[in-house]
Amino acid sequence: MNIVKRKLQQGQPTLGGWIMISHPATGELLAQCGFDWVAIDMEHTSVSFETIESIIRSMERYHVISLVRIAGHDPLAISRCLDIGAQGLIVPMVKSGDEARQIVREAKFPPAGRRSACLSRAAGCGVENFRRYYTTFNDEIIIVAMIEHIDAVNNIEEIVTVEGIDALFFGPFDLSGSMGIIGQFDHPDFISAIDKVKQAARKAKMPIGIHVIAPSPDEIRKRAEEGFQFIGCSIDTQIILSTGKTLAASLA
Repeated sequence: MNIVKRKLQQGQPTLGGWIMISHPATGELLAQCGFDWVAIDMEHTSVSFETIESIIRSMERYHVISLVRIAGHDPLAISRCLDIGAQGLIVPMVKSGDEARQIVREAKFPPAGRRSACLSRAAGCGVENFRRYYTTFNDEIIIVAMIEHIDAVNNIEEIVTVEGIDALFFGPFDLSGSMGIIGQFDHPDFISAIDKVKQAARKAKMPIGIHVIAPSPDEIRKRAEEGFQFIGCSIDTQIILSTGKTLAASLA
């Protein structure tokens, strides 16, 4: 079992880097930083499947778990990301148990799902390697459902019971926007929605995650102490901006 799944099952926090800059060098650099996982963002960037493959390839020798935040629920995008070597998916806008089950079905091989089999790069491009990949993949894949719409909150008791979903991941801006209070994270209705998700996840023993955008070790530690297990540690662009501004200011 890979380190991320093992930590999630043991109740430990996992820390991840986040790629917005669509270049293999970014993945190669973040993979050396000691994160448990690195996510490539396909939803809010112009990254292509070819570039995703190159980024994953650049990270593999460092043995970091590679995830892709896909742009939607497209079955072809799911299979292509996995075929080129992604070890898991972060799935946006999962609003119901049915949608969560559909994602699991598209991502896993039979009998747990209906992912199409092929001699892909992820399978080593050969029959012998494919057999090993096929028999272990369903247990190794990481599927993270993003909770970022009020419909997901209303259906959370069903979502957390879906077998094959390994963790939930808050999308606070989109969630607050779906409630008509975008960015108002101190609004009572938003706080109530978050609490409802946390309670359902705790009851189902489902790990929850959050993205700490600012490169702040104190904020990341705080989130881990609050019980978040799947924590995005800033973004490549913010790390560059923050470090660069701090350095320039210190020399002014």
